[in-house]
Amino acid sequence: MKNVFLMQHNVKAIVCSLALAASLGIGMIAEAGSIPTNKLPLHTYAIRHIDCYKAPSGVRQGWIDPGDYVIVTQIRSGWAYGSYPTKNGRVSRWFKADDLVNNVGFANQEKHSPQNKVNIYKDSSYRSVIGAVWGQEPITVISNSGDSRQVIYKISGGYKMGWVPSSCCLPLDRPAVNTNGIKGDMNQDGKVDQTDLEIMAQIRVDKISATEVHKIVGDMNGDGNLDIIDFSQLTLLVKENKPVNWDSRINTQLANTNSAAYTSLNSFPKGQCTWYAWGRMKEVTGKSITFKTSSGRHAKYWPNLVNNCTVDNNLTSKCVAVRFTGGGGYGHVVFVEYVDGANVYYTEDNVNSNTNQKVRKKTISNFRSSYTKFIH
Repeated sequence: MKNVFLMQHNVKAIVCSLALAASLGIGMIAEAGSIPTNKLPLHTYAIRHIDCYKAPSGVRQGWIDPGDYVIVTQIRSGWAYGSYPTKNGRVSRWFKADDLVNNVGFANQEKHSPQNKVNIYKDSSYRSVIGAVWGQEPITVISNSGDSRQVIYKISGGYKMGWVPSSCCLPLDRPAVNTNGIKGDMNQDGKVDQTDLEIMAQIRVDKISATEVHKIVGDMNGDGNLDIIDFSQLTLLVKENKPVNWDSRINTQLANTNSAAYTSLNSFPKGQCTWYAWGRMKEVTGKSITFKTSSGRHAKYWPNLVNNCTVDNNLTSKCVAVRFTGGGGYGHVVFVEYVDGANVYYTEDNVNSNTNQKVRKKTISNFRSSYTKFIH
């Protein structure tokens, strides 16, 4: 009986210790809403009006306005304690931790960025840069808003919360492929062909389940998902692996302007050259071009405003070409579909209703006389 009593006593002590550790955030990550309690102090900007209290569930005492700079120092049982600005200086109050999160139903995910550098923004409009992370640097995704992700990242002396495009997030635990790892090689036979496209199509309609290898080699744009964009890119790749007579494509439309690249993911006015070039780049390469600002993104300013691309003088296939003149003073951008030894095949919009979005052809020298910067 004594041994049983001691065992029960020890179990009770362990349970109590674990409960205490959870409540204090010691040795384990306790959750309050979607904010991990081990990432404090947390610097962020309020995304909505937040009521504040003298104590958790106590008397209301002040509020935080949207956009206010908040520094959270404690999280306890769904409540956060932090400072915010007032007309009399910064004050500290309690408020609901969930009020800092756009979508509390979004599961925390430890991820990193695939680019060398990714800017962090104040909100999902991408108007104001508040920081940056470098390639392979861990960030924690806690929420979403459309194609944007609300993330927490490490700064000196604590953590900060902001927003990035979803394309900048890649899982840390992404498994390695123990094969040749050719993108699009769904059956791992060393080549990309119609058979791989058929496998992807079967996965898309749930006829077969995607294996871990499928999820990796089929993720054409590297965003961690296996979706219609990857299927579109694999379709293009299979077609390009066959000899293509580009002259036969002149005056034909290649873009699917009903896809997300031109609709839900595209923030430019429909029908503009910028709308088409951004969408075609996304559709063909999977890259979502991001900018340092959401205003003044006229074509001629793209080389100075793009965040996650290389800008140079190299004319290649599958890039955006920039012309600094014309376009009513705003310049012009086109998408370069293909470059051979003598000619450039490209598509564009907002130029001529008879040729908009259709393949056009120029000699390299003629094309370069107008387009001098290229975005990859």
